[in-house]
Amino acid sequence: MTSPMSDSARKATHVVWDGGNVTRDARWEQLGTRGATAWFTGLSGSGKSTVAAAVEAGANAIGFVFAASPREVSVEQAAAAAAGVPANVRRVAVMRHPAPEAWEAVRDGFAPDVLQTDADDFAALDVPVGIEWWPVFREGGAMVPDNARTFGYEGPSSGAG
Repeated sequence: MTSPMSDSARKATHVVWDGGNVTRDARWEQLGTRGATAWFTGLSGSGKSTVAAAVEAGANAIGFVFAASPREVSVEQAAAAAAGVPANVRRVAVMRHPAPEAWEAVRDGFAPDVLQTDADDFAALDVPVGIEWWPVFREGGAMVPDNARTFGYEGPSSGAG
């Protein structure tokens, strides 16, 4: 897909067109609605086009990694990338054994809808009412409780690829 903007209309050299992978008609069919415009602005290289593609494809949650990983983002990058995410798409803070201060920085600066971290981590964190808990259980660790609704299950280590 080419940009609908003419070359003479372009002012900023750092703004690029990202046509996405889902056609407008397919998106409207999938969502059962007609179009709207969402502007994703912020830090270059912070994942805005990836977030836009996930929203366009119909994702109901988007994870932002705040743990040692090749995909780790800063609070500022995540906030910028998620600025245009519709209210019906959950913004997930993905962490692993965060210090309370690290969680508070993410909580206050990114304002996630969900915190995903190891199940045992929640005991040491102040998670306000209204932020969902998505505990991660690990192979060889605690058993997943029968009443668990949403959770992650991973190997002993994660975030390496």
